[in-house]
Amino acid sequence: MTDIETEVIKSFCFKDLYNFKKEATSMLGYKHTLEAIKKMKLRFKDKTKHPMYGKTHDNFALSKISKPGKLNPMFNKKHNIVSIKKMSLAKSKTPLGLYDFNNNLIEKFINQVELGKYLNLHKTTIGRYLKTGKLILNKFYIRKINK
Repeated sequence: MTDIETEVIKSFCFKDLYNFKKEATSMLGYKHTLEAIKKMKLRFKDKTKHPMYGKTHDNFALSKISKPGKLNPMFNKKHNIVSIKKMSLAKSKTPLGLYDFNNNLIEKFINQVELGKYLNLHKTTIGRYLKTGKLILNKFYIRKINK
């Protein structure tokens, strides 16, 4: 069967295709070429040409996509502390610095939540002081740190 599939695949012009191997074998370990990645990005640069543009999945499709209860691979499991930290770092877009009166950096934090825990304040309070640039707790300034 794979021989027939390989013959069919080879009949296409590979200049116009991406995400194809010339032989019908496993894709395990396959890495996309830079050229293929460019083609994939260009294909739907105009979002209106995407097949799902303006459409939503019906309830039947959603039921097939979702994995409720025991079908979900994370069912009855919890992320460990290391995984939670990695996810937090990946999502964190604004590293913050805690500064004293003389603009000396005291400590760096990955996000508002971590700084809030350190100062025993809520993350929204940290956000307000970050926006206004005012002195927090009559001791510190909070500023964004460039990565």
